[in-house]
Amino acid sequence: MQAQAFRPDSDYEELGRRLLLMLAHRQFLLGQSAILDAPGHESGWRDPFFQLAEADGVRLRIVEVQCQEEGIHRKRVDGRDRGIPGWHEFNWSHVERMKLRWQSWPSGTERLVVESTDTLESMLSQVVDYVR
Repeated sequence: MQAQAFRPDSDYEELGRRLLLMLAHRQFLLGQSAILDAPGHESGWRDPFFQLAEADGVRLRIVEVQCQEEGIHRKRVDGRDRGIPGWHEFNWSHVERMKLRWQSWPSGTERLVVESTDTLESMLSQVVDYVR
């Protein structure tokens, strides 16, 4: 991985992605696994994770969580309070903008798609079975 300096007015999305990659790489060097909660909306976000997994010789498992019920999705977004001091909350207009930026996964990409309206037990069971 190549280090790069960032200015305070730089692209914080890119900084966040690079930080996730660096932390995951560190975990892999220690022989540990990593769970990365990251947007997978664009190939520019996805490709570096594929490259890191290949370079570090680790198995990459992608879990995509969707909410097909727009009313439920919107209610969840509007009612969300992550409680992170100084950090903005996402609103529904942000979700709509991100949908416009969504890029389909390349054909043949192995991943698990989980419906967020399923029960927690069902989703957890699906994910655990998939990552084993």
